[in-house]
Amino acid sequence: MISANLPSSINLPVNNIIRERNKPIDEEGDFVVENASYDIPGELIVDNEDSTLFVLSAPEVVGLLPQWLDQADDNSFRYSGVSSWRPPLQWALTTNDKYYGTHIRSAYVIKSGSGNQTATWKIPVPDAGQYDLYYYVNKPDELRRGRSRGSSGGSRGHDRSGGDAEYHFKVRYDNDEENAYINLQRSEEGWSILGTYFFSDDTVQVVLHNNCKLRTVTADAVKIIRR
Repeated sequence: MISANLPSSINLPVNNIIRERNKPIDEEGDFVVENASYDIPGELIVDNEDSTLFVLSAPEVVGLLPQWLDQADDNSFRYSGVSSWRPPLQWALTTNDKYYGTHIRSAYVIKSGSGNQTATWKIPVPDAGQYDLYYYVNKPDELRRGRSRGSSGGSRGHDRSGGDAEYHFKVRYDNDEENAYINLQRSEEGWSILGTYFFSDDTVQVVLHNNCKLRTVTADAVKIIRR
């Protein structure tokens, strides 16, 4: 049997294990387990793998040399490796076990720039109501090495201190648009809240821009949870 998981190896941390000695095991063997559902009532997730709900901006026209370098790295496989030292000038699809995904943990990565390159998630809100909006954070290597400073967490733009490691979003809903920010230095990896909003039963757009002082910007997944 060939697994469809990407990447092929995923490490899951297991904490707070209680060890019990001399406890008999009821039964050993191979068992068929029913499919487990991890859906949370009132939660809706849109991933970068959702082709009908996730859109990238058109590639920016660049010089001949950068185009040649990107083409030299191109191959027929959909996913590619990404170097933090020479990040791609166009959105590149890559895998990492720390990205969000059910069986494919992937995200799009691009070199930081002026903000004219965007990734857009379209969230079909089922019912009008108040929702918490989240973005799935994976800290880049330069933050793990401590090369950037920042001091604000996810917010709706109320605390803008420490913007060096900040992602800039626009949340579009009900013919309106609001800025939202996440500082990757202060945020925990995984789901980080962007803000709380009242959405009507319509499609909400969450737009991530590539204007950032980090080397790269990563577009992975967003979700809403009804309050």
